[in-house]
Amino acid sequence: MFLFAAQLHLSGKTASPESGRALALMPLAGLWYWMVCLPLFRFLAFRWVWRLAFWWRFLWRLARMELHLTPTHPDGVGGLGYLEVVQNHLAPLAFAISLLVAAGFAEEMSEGASFDPIYLATAIIVILDIVLFLGPPCFFAFKLMECRERGLRDYTVLAARYVEDFERKWFGEASPDREPLLGTPDLQSLADLGNSVGVVRNMRLAPVSIRLLAIILAAALLPMPPLFLFKYPVAEMAQKLFMKLTGL
Repeated sequence: MFLFAAQLHLSGKTASPESGRALALMPLAGLWYWMVCLPLFRFLAFRWVWRLAFWWRFLWRLARMELHLTPTHPDGVGGLGYLEVVQNHLAPLAFAISLLVAAGFAEEMSEGASFDPIYLATAIIVILDIVLFLGPPCFFAFKLMECRERGLRDYTVLAARYVEDFERKWFGEASPDREPLLGTPDLQSLADLGNSVGVVRNMRLAPVSIRLLAIILAAALLPMPPLFLFKYPVAEMAQKLFMKLTGL
């Protein structure tokens, strides 16, 4: 591994000597980079790739099992809401991927490279992070769709039966033994049944919420804004802002 790393050539200020040079001619900092830092980085990168692949395979197999999903579960995804908690812990990895790409662009632009590829790279990074970290929970889409349809069918039938009995009791012919309307639990039960039907109707098709999407997007985009300093220096921007505010 050390010899392979030592012969690899990288562009930029961190470039290694040409492949024909011996390791003995390398400075101590270069040897430390090639023999310690780069192999450690590759180990961690492949380790996370393996863990992501394992997580994808686990969710894929889990989605193919016979799951007992509850359509009225408060998490809105039939009881799979905890998967979103797991996905939240992957946000630092999305940040690390974007940080690595941003560092590479910063090194190239410091040597005079164009700024324009940043926009396309940012869009690609965002799409890649969404696929990597929000794709696996979508394996449960068909299961959750089936659960919602089943819940709407069952709870709609139940609601119809309850409403018919409610109307028959309170809007039918008056009976001498009818209980007082004030304080009756029937109204609260009717409201609770309506809330249950609303929970089923609003089920999501994947354990992915707006909050999780915002966290992944923020982690992917956070390393990119400092790159704009190469195109818009802080001193120049401050001077232009001062001139616009003061009219000078």
